[in-house]
Amino acid sequence: MAINALPVIALLLRHGWEIRRRSRHGLVLTRQFPGEQRPRRIVVPDKNKILGQKTLGNILGPKQTNIGSSGLQSMLDGNPGELR
Repeated sequence: MAINALPVIALLLRHGWEIRRRSRHGLVLTRQFPGEQRPRRIVVPDKNKILGQKTLGNILGPKQTNIGSSGLQSMLDGNPGELR
């Protein structure tokens, strides 16, 4: 499946992530999770090109955002999904 970064950024914003700044590689988003001392930071490419399957998997995976394939499916279905 081919998906670019803009819908992924919109999904992350709906899940409570905040855009912190721009970097050379993309947007830096942060979110403070309960029970963690420091907020998590991720970088999402903001170019208008297709994300690689591994890149998308890493962004949605448990070490970064923990949204998973269910969050991606809700994004594709147009449902806002539940916050984690």
